[in-house]
Amino acid sequence: EHGGYDIIHFHTTSKVNALACGVLRRGCPGARLIVHSHIVYPPMTLSWRLAHRFYRRNADYFLGCSVAAGRFVFGSGIDRRPNFAVACNAVDKTRFRPDAAARAAVRARYGVADAERLAGFVGRYNHQKNLLYLLDIFAALAAREPGWKLLLVGGGEDQPQVDEKIAALGLGGLVLQAGVQSDVPAYMNAFDLFLLPSEFEGSPVTLVEAQGCGVPCLASANVPQDGAVTGLVQFLPLSTPFADWAAAAARAAGRGPHADHWPALEAAGYELKTAARRMERLYDSLAPGK
Repeated sequence: EHGGYDIIHFHTTSKVNALACGVLRRGCPGARLIVHSHIVYPPMTLSWRLAHRFYRRNADYFLGCSVAAGRFVFGSGIDRRPNFAVACNAVDKTRFRPDAAARAAVRARYGVADAERLAGFVGRYNHQKNLLYLLDIFAALAAREPGWKLLLVGGGEDQPQVDEKIAALGLGGLVLQAGVQSDVPAYMNAFDLFLLPSEFEGSPVTLVEAQGCGVPCLASANVPQDGAVTGLVQFLPLSTPFADWAAAAARAAGRGPHADHWPALEAAGYELKTAARRMERLYDSLAPGK
């Protein structure tokens, strides 16, 4: 309806959106079209390979929240092109940083003693985040080492299955559910270990947030490793036995207070203001006559 745009920045997690790029190109022929990938969702199929062609034919510039996300949505080799870049899922270092007072307050609110160890998760309860698998990991961890609790922050369509699984595993006294919360940094600080056994990811913001708060992380090998820039993150395949996940979790977990890892995160581009300035420079370079 309006037209006249210098730039269209189009975020995508879908092969169908490749067709939408063609619509945008026809509707705004003078605009520079940036397409920004946020997903890795194997397996690679013929329909995805067709989507690669549509994206490449219609877009002027390509961004990925990780190299893997760029390759999956736009095709292998896209990261070797001069019109591709990684746009980090950056976070605010003034919020996501070690906070001993917040750690103590959240643990006291949920009855977690200083001597107890707390594993945690933040995110949506859905197939992607693999909460039922996470509960199996925690059951193995609790059986291996008494004194562990698990705090889940979030909600979603898998809530009934999560509740049923907690009851089936007999974890009712050990698994705490906080629901959706706005003060995520406080909850991250409360954790001794962040668990993210996702089925697939583009580049999870929560993994960066956890590192910003200094929390050790254990993630599935399906999570792209671009965001693991601090030495706090370890990866395991989902085919790994739960007992081995539990052993790795016990080894990786800290006991607080957490150390500051922001120098490494900032150097890798995960600081919010630095990422914003990079995006501004990209827009300036693409906008005609600017």
